[in-house]
Amino acid sequence: MNNKLFLRHFAAVVSLLGFLFATSTASAQWQRVFGPTGGDVEALASDAAGHLYAGTDSGVYVSTNNGTDWVQKNAGLLDSEIFSFAVTPSGTVLAGTEGSGIFRSTNFGDTWEAANEGLPPGSNILSLASDRAGNIFAGHSMSGVYFSSDDGLHWIARNTGMETQTIFSLTVTPSGTIYAGAIPYIFSSNDLGQHWDTSYASPGPIIGTAADEVLALAADSSGNVFAGTFHAHRARLLAGNSNWDDITPVAINSDLEVRTLATGGGSVFAGLLGAGVILSGNLGTSWSDFSSGLTDPKIFSMTFAPSGYLFVGTFLAEIFRINPLLAVHDPSDFQESFEVWPQPFHDKVNVSFSLDKTEFGQIEIFDALGRKVRASTGGILQPGRHDMTLDLSTLPSGAYLFILRTPTELREIRSACLR
Repeated sequence: MNNKLFLRHFAAVVSLLGFLFATSTASAQWQRVFGPTGGDVEALASDAAGHLYAGTDSGVYVSTNNGTDWVQKNAGLLDSEIFSFAVTPSGTVLAGTEGSGIFRSTNFGDTWEAANEGLPPGSNILSLASDRAGNIFAGHSMSGVYFSSDDGLHWIARNTGMETQTIFSLTVTPSGTIYAGAIPYIFSSNDLGQHWDTSYASPGPIIGTAADEVLALAADSSGNVFAGTFHAHRARLLAGNSNWDDITPVAINSDLEVRTLATGGGSVFAGLLGAGVILSGNLGTSWSDFSSGLTDPKIFSMTFAPSGYLFVGTFLAEIFRINPLLAVHDPSDFQESFEVWPQPFHDKVNVSFSLDKTEFGQIEIFDALGRKVRASTGGILQPGRHDMTLDLSTLPSGAYLFILRTPTELREIRSACLR
């Protein structure tokens, strides 16, 4: 590396370190990047190529530069009210509408075509999801779940086992299990929706009241699933478990809908209709406010982009963005019993932590895009202090999030690698 290039690289990393380890008075805030368009932003999605899609009352808007600029792209759309999006691994974008079913685009939203073969006429599509194989699931307002294996060209109803068929939300785990949020159930399927199970998603203690709509579902990279409802209740299904946990805070305003959920970088984010964004770094066990800079607290939609930015869409037709991995939290958010040093590190990094009981533990490392890049060998750990040295010489320079994950808690520290 020549000297000028090295100095530029060094200065960039030092600047990043100054941001990472600044005091809480320099905390990153949400930035407004869109609006108003004359209608709420009910749907957001992103693709691997870096396109962002915003579904509004006036159709679809697309950004190719992390939300800095947006272009309205409605060619071929017969309905301007967009409720939902899904993006397949091939890059096909599906848009669910109010009353006109589904439209698809294979050219990043430049043109749209109706994709309703097999759907009832006048369909309201409240939710959409795609798995890693490109299978697509559509949540109908009255007729349950529809399935497509050909990029949305043809749809088949798959509702066997569903006790109610208004589907507000959908998510798919990395292993391919599908979850569908309804009133007041959460259904699951392990066979592409051919059969649905409700055995561990009953009303009452899981989602609050017998008439509570499950408006939001999200699965993280480990297969944990999170749910949010109209009456602000929250539930969690940990990977490998069959019983849902009620993770609703004791003090709750039941008027604040959990309208949308997203996961990334080891954290869970919930968008509330009236109270902005809240964040959990311990799988939903506790929550904190994450709304600094938001001028509209009525959150309708949320998506993570490949750049690492988290985007939210609001009732007042605005879109805000933030990189939560690089946002500086109050130092009290971090437990002193979890340490990573030196700061910054080169090829090797030391990790120390303490446990107060015997349990399974693992160190996970995420890059600035929220991708898990390394994980230590997990195992049963005894109470007391633990020290380990990790060889990370194959990682490129940049910012990283270190997470100590156990079944009962999650601790996190931000660091950087400098070469």
